[in-house]
Amino acid sequence: MSLITPLLVQIALTFLVMFTLVRFRIVEIFSKRVNEDDIPLRKVEWPEKATRADSNFLSQFEMPVLFIALVILQVVTKTDDQLQLYLAWGYVISRILHYIFHIFISQNVMRTVFFTISSFILMAMWIRFAIAFYA
Repeated sequence: MSLITPLLVQIALTFLVMFTLVRFRIVEIFSKRVNEDDIPLRKVEWPEKATRADSNFLSQFEMPVLFIALVILQVVTKTDDQLQLYLAWGYVISRILHYIFHIFISQNVMRTVFFTISSFILMAMWIRFAIAFYA
């Protein structure tokens, strides 16, 4: 198994978060709890779950971008190894748990724990890549 598999799972997570966000917003729009004219102006006061989904969707374009770039670099430079694969899976699983705790369980302490774990894993992956690349 290569690093491409956890990369594809991370990308699938991004689409899952997007569909979750769209689902929450469509429910609000069809229930007439939001003014449709305010949507293009970003003046809508979305309910908490929709706001959490929006925040989580935006976060998919922060640290995960570094993960995607790293995986591509590792595959191209052939510096990936088994430990890097395990770390990649740890990163993706931490991001999935972050998504669950952020949107559905609304437990900020656990969400922060999983965000921190994923960040340290990603940092370790980048350090290992730099060492392997310059070795």
